[in-house]
Amino acid sequence: PDTLQRYVAMEKKITAATGNTVDIAGTEYYEAVLLNRFGKTDSALAIIEKNLQLPGDKTFLQIKNNFAVLKGNLLVRNNKQGEAIESCLLLLHLADSTNDAALAIKAKTILGWANMELGKNYESLNWSLDAINTWKKSDTTILIAAAYCNTAAVYNELKKNDSAEIYIRKGIVQAQKEQNLTS
Repeated sequence: PDTLQRYVAMEKKITAATGNTVDIAGTEYYEAVLLNRFGKTDSALAIIEKNLQLPGDKTFLQIKNNFAVLKGNLLVRNNKQGEAIESCLLLLHLADSTNDAALAIKAKTILGWANMELGKNYESLNWSLDAINTWKKSDTTILIAAAYCNTAAVYNELKKNDSAEIYIRKGIVQAQKEQNLTS
């Protein structure tokens, strides 16, 4: 977080000088990530909500999607699974309407995670496996290790240890490919 804080501060100076709205929003994205890491969820959510109000044209689509995914993650991390599910279902609808496989994978992964946190194991499993299947069928470099790990965790909860082991092994392999130390 300390390194991220230093880079966010530098980036804020640079983007403020350019006045480019997309670049400023990109900086605010990382600021929201940082605030969440420091436990300042309300401040992070305020930045997210502000940026979700950016214009709906193509120029802002990707950054708005990034903020929407971040919102889903923050909501689950802060035990607001119902809100996260609602938010990600809207995101999934957007992904389907724009044929955005990467966004669909992210939304499905968060939906799986939120349902896992609610103890809805079969619902979680359906979303996580759907995220993995969408990833396998699409041409995307989206990070998928978390979906594998969540699937393994749910199988473990269901006492299906053979399946849990298969998915955790796949998750570890994928995490190594992604250099995803969290997963």
